[in-house]
Amino acid sequence: MIKFFLRAKHWQLFLILFVLPFIVNMIFMGSMMTKVAVSNGPEDFVETFKVFKWFPLLLIIGTFGTFGWIVSVGVGLHKYVPKSAGMRLGLFKILMAIAIGYFLFFSIWMSSLFSEMSVHVANDTEPDPSMFKWLGIIIPMHFLSIFAMIYALWFNAKSFKSIELGKEAHSSDYIGHFFLFWFSFIGVWIIQPTINKIVDGTIDPPTDSAASNGKATSENRDLLD
Repeated sequence: MIKFFLRAKHWQLFLILFVLPFIVNMIFMGSMMTKVAVSNGPEDFVETFKVFKWFPLLLIIGTFGTFGWIVSVGVGLHKYVPKSAGMRLGLFKILMAIAIGYFLFFSIWMSSLFSEMSVHVANDTEPDPSMFKWLGIIIPMHFLSIFAMIYALWFNAKSFKSIELGKEAHSSDYIGHFFLFWFSFIGVWIIQPTINKIVDGTIDPPTDSAASNGKATSENRDLLD
């Protein structure tokens, strides 16, 4: 999977990350609106409500591409990152595993919630408060997942720019790339072509030693001048 995301063209990623989820969601929403429009009573409404059992699938389709690309860039490009950058892959993997696990758990919980609520609607009964017992876990996990995603975007942006520079990139070097990874519907068109070149070996980023020699040569010239 990592090789696929790293070697995919920008337009292919755009289709996977955005076009496909958009089409699936439009089909789902269209089906929902149609069922609501033709519903004739509570029974029809309950059947419409049960459509939400596909909610986990929608979330997985919507996030698979994004998670796949972010993980692939972080893991797949790590071997190209200069050692001087000090990028630790272990923490990145742990946080991404937490974020992915949370989204899967949340989607399954939502599906179960809608399924149980449909039963209460059909029987005209009050919802069972125990349905919300997982909120004590979901809320802190949600914030932890947000932190994990921000860290992943930072990790990828710094790694990417460090590869380009051949040395550790500073925040001023990669802040723009951080937002390109964040707003990936734009970022894939700009970042992915360079990723393709890095993986194919058609780009030759400067090494730490080359950068140091270049700096030393420049300093020597300044002294001679």
